[in-house]
Amino acid sequence: MKTYIINFSPTGTTKAVLESIAEGMGNETTLYDITPADSSVSAEITDGIALFGVPVYAGRVPLICAERMKNITSDGAPAVVVAVYGNRAYEDALVELRDIVSDAGFSVVAGGAFIGEHSYSSAEKPVAQGRPDSADRQCAKDFGSMVMKKILSGITQTPEMNGNVPYKERMGIKGATPQTKTELCGSCGTCTDVCPTDAITIDSTSSSDVEKCIMCCACVKECPADARYIAHQGILERIDMLYKNCSARKEPELFI
Repeated sequence: MKTYIINFSPTGTTKAVLESIAEGMGNETTLYDITPADSSVSAEITDGIALFGVPVYAGRVPLICAERMKNITSDGAPAVVVAVYGNRAYEDALVELRDIVSDAGFSVVAGGAFIGEHSYSSAEKPVAQGRPDSADRQCAKDFGSMVMKKILSGITQTPEMNGNVPYKERMGIKGATPQTKTELCGSCGTCTDVCPTDAITIDSTSSSDVEKCIMCCACVKECPADARYIAHQGILERIDMLYKNCSARKEPELFI
């Protein structure tokens, strides 16, 4: 049996969780990475298990994830859905992902909500910094093992998962995108390489298209010169809220 990992993970946290789950399943794995801006993954999964994972943006599945998963279909293969959130709340993202995957022809047999370092986390204002940590990875590995036991036993029903339908209204802060400290930027291109929406261009320095940017902050976290930073007042206020109210450790929630 094979495990197919379908992954959107600009900052690597979702991918880390999925890899640990797949390790617990113990199968040969194939990765369909829908993160890159030029992603054009298309597949019909007819054997094995599909493991779908997305980050949570304001309690929802990012629109770009839903769009890029459209070409991954099945005719009843079992699937596991995973939402990775930054220690605030996953709200309706998990049930939304369940519905997207079900509509694509998969049989959803399990789901999980895991915690990853928040996209806005920094050394000065950490939010779930360093997660998934070793305990999270072990939990994910154990989850994978439990899912395999369920599938091998022949049980395929979809478990109840936390979340609401209809889903909450999408929220966002218009005009928000990371900025560049031009005196530090060496135009190395790292930011353009990691941007999942092709929102960044480099001339004498890097700049972002606010219409394309999804504020994943991969460019901020990966810039080797620390030249990318957040300056938008609305985002800074949200960072303060997260730091003050979402520092208490939350644990993964599993639905099998």
